Amino acid sequence: MDKYDLEALLELGNTFLNLARREHRSKEKLEALKRSFEFFDKVLRLDPKNPYAANGIAIAVAERGFFREAKSMFQQIRESKLDIPHLSVNLAHTLTELSEFRSAIVLYQQALKKHYENRDVALLNCIARAYYLLARSEKSIEFMEMSSKFVQKALHLHPYSLEFQFDLALIQQQFAQLVLDLTSD
Repeated sequence: MDKYDLEALLELGNTFLNLARREHRSKEKLEALKRSFEFFDKVLRLDPKNPYAANGIAIAVAERGFFREAKSMFQQIRESKLDIPHLSVNLAHTLTELSEFRSAIVLYQQALKKHYENRDVALLNCIARAYYLLARSEKSIEFMEMSSKFVQKALHLHPYSLEFQFDLALIQQQFAQLVLDLTSD
């Protein structure tokens, strides 16, 4: 491998990021995140304006739990006006972790429409989750209904998905509990 091949270095950074996500032991996860950071950092030293390496570093920072820092990094990358499909999704994930659900929902929906023709089940599920968390935090029937709507869209695309069936059942149970709590007040 050419040690200056940017694509290879980016791919190695992404490989270590994926490894870190699958790792359950904190020591090994931390080591994989460190390695991913090293590869992305090398790309940025070779190409200081590489948005994919900057995005990778921001993801590694978020994976470490530094969500405010990751949010700032993602926002700076977005200011470069490059059309990177996962950038908005990564920022939305970070906003969800920071309980900024409304902003996350907007970004998820923009990415779903612009890059995935409203048919990506993972993003539909992310939108449903953000609405679900927003509904729980604000005790909102309307947002719980929106959560249900997005899981149903995902279930329509993958009708035999046990994950989506479970999510829909959970939302319906929480919806019933929310209605019961609101009517008893």
